[in-house]
Amino acid sequence: MRFGMTRADAKEIVIYTIFTLCGLAVDFGLANLLVYFASLPLIVAGTCGLIAGTITNYFVHLKVTFRHKALSVSWTGFWKYVQTCLAGAAVRIVVLAVCSLFPSLAPFYALVIATGLSFITNYLLARFYAFR
Repeated sequence: MRFGMTRADAKEIVIYTIFTLCGLAVDFGLANLLVYFASLPLIVAGTCGLIAGTITNYFVHLKVTFRHKALSVSWTGFWKYVQTCLAGAAVRIVVLAVCSLFPSLAPFYALVIATGLSFITNYLLARFYAFR
């Protein structure tokens, strides 16, 4: 087992981050629209944003981020990706629930915190589990 980060690891993280931004824009944008314009509860809006962003990210990561791994579409691979997303979603929803206990915390900041922790969870699981 190796410890530390190689140049290839750093490049993969940068690529993952860059291409996750399009899914994040869908996720974060939709969640904020639902909170501020549709007056949906933060947990509902955040969950809707997460689902939309996850669909976007699946295709981007399969076709771009992890393209060098020569991945093919399979039910097993898809199920692993879904498990990764569910773990990230669980992290996000729990964080949103905790943040909702603090009414003085603006929904925008709660979404930033929850999205960040979910992002870290998703990357680690994507790299070491779903897209291995």
